Amino acid sequence: MSKAIIDRLSRVQGQIEAVKKMIEAEETDCLKVMQMMKASTNALKKASEAYIQEYVQTCVQTNMAEPELKAKLEAIIKSAFFL
Repeated sequence: MSKAIIDRLSRVQGQIEAVKKMIEAEETDCLKVMQMMKASTNALKKASEAYIQEYVQTCVQTNMAEPELKAKLEAIIKSAFFL
């Protein structure tokens, strides 16, 4: 996995930790908490998309048999639609 994806996941982890601390501190600004939750959700989705793109490129570059490659790509596409 690339460093860029690891960095994205680290940012997501930091955002989630910040949300957790806000909730534990009984943060009264609900809008701010919800904005942070939405930001972390979007960041995780972007990290997932980057991972899928990297994985697909890796699959295409390998000497995988066409039926196996097709099956893997179909599984990736189905998974991506449920993010």
